[in-house]
This record gives sequence, structure tokens and C-alpha cells, in this order.
Amino acid sequence: MPAFVKEWRKYRRLTQETTAERMGTTGATIARLENSKRRLTVEWLEKFAQCFEIRIQDIFSLPSEQGRRPQGKIIGSRVQILEITRCPDGFQMTGKAIDSVGRPSGLEHCDGAYAVFAPDNSMAPQFAGGCLMFVHPYRCAELGDAAIVKYRSSGGPEIVGIGILECDDGETVALKSHHGSRQTMMKASVVNVGRIMTTNELFADERRSFPDVGLGE
Repeated sequence: MPAFVKEWRKYRRLTQETTAERMGTTGATIARLENSKRRLTVEWLEKFAQCFEIRIQDIFSLPSEQGRRPQGKIIGSRVQILEITRCPDGFQMTGKAIDSVGRPSGLEHCDGAYAVFAPDNSMAPQFAGGCLMFVHPYRCAELGDAAIVKYRSSGGPEIVGIGILECDDGETVALKSHHGSRQTMMKASVVNVGRIMTTNELFADERRSFPDVGLGE
């Protein structure tokens, strides 16, 4: 069974060097593992899964396949709402579930989806303070998408930035708010860039089922 390590690395917008730094190895070793010149052991699979923030079994399918809605078991009826708190550098995601909410149809086959409350009005009117935002763990944020960036500041706790993805290159990741403020992070410190789902993506099935209701766009 083939492993799609290189595809997942590129999907997460990571260089071989950044991946190696996170996994405690060298870029040359990552290259050999990607090109099947070194055996991909269970230990390496575990490290890649942790680096890419996916399950080990996900490495054996293409990232694009993770965004599809396969036929099969629905992944529960609820989505956890995770806590976000203020910290000296901005906001911090504690990992604690403070509540749960009914799972939208657009996430019914998505294992690992979560939601957070917008902590302030920097994303208003798209996401006003207190508005619930759903995050899909396998859909990569593109430039112009609303995104949540998790990163580490000077070896400290995991910090969260929320905004419109303005830049994601080999050196920096930048977010901007709807009010013009900009937040820039070094690529090497970024843990994950998650995409905030739109209403159309979350409830597309309901809209197709009731075309005359007039839910708006």
C-alpha cells in the first residue's frame, strides 16, 4: 500500500527542512523517506502523522480524498466546541471542550472536525464576536480563506491567530482582519493552518433539499 508522505507535506505547505525540524531529523532523511530510499517504519509514520496533524491511516490516501464525502458511517451527531482564551501574545487554544453542537451535514463524515467561538470582532461582519466557527482538519486554507493558524511563540504555548489568509510562503504566514490589522508568523513556528468552513459548505445538502426556502447565499 503506497504512502503519500510527499503529497501530505505539500498539502500542509511544508518544506522538507521544516518537516525535518519538527520531526527531529534532516531534510535529506525526509527526501529519502519520500522517495522510498529509506524504509518507512511505524515509528516514522507516527512522526509524520503528528507533524501533519492527521491519523496514521490517512497517510495511505491522498489529501484530496480526505475532503470527499465517502459512503459509510456518519461520524457522530455532535461537534466539540474547543476553548479559546486570551494570553499575552493574543489567543490560546487550550484543547478543552467547553460544549458541543449538532454536526452540520457538510461535516457528517469528517473525523476530527471542531468548532470555536470567535473571540473578538476582528472578523466581523463575517464572524462577529461570539459567532460559532467550524474548522475542517483536512481542507487546506487557500489565500483569501478565513483561517485559524496555530503556532508556537519562542518555544512557549500554542498560540492561535484568526483572520483572512493573506500570505503562506516558505518563510512566513500572514493573516489580516476585516479591519485592516495584520499578523505575521514565521513559517517554522506554524503548527497548522486550518480552514474555517463557509455556511454554504456546511449546509449545502440542506439547501439542495429545500430549494424554495430562500436561505440566501
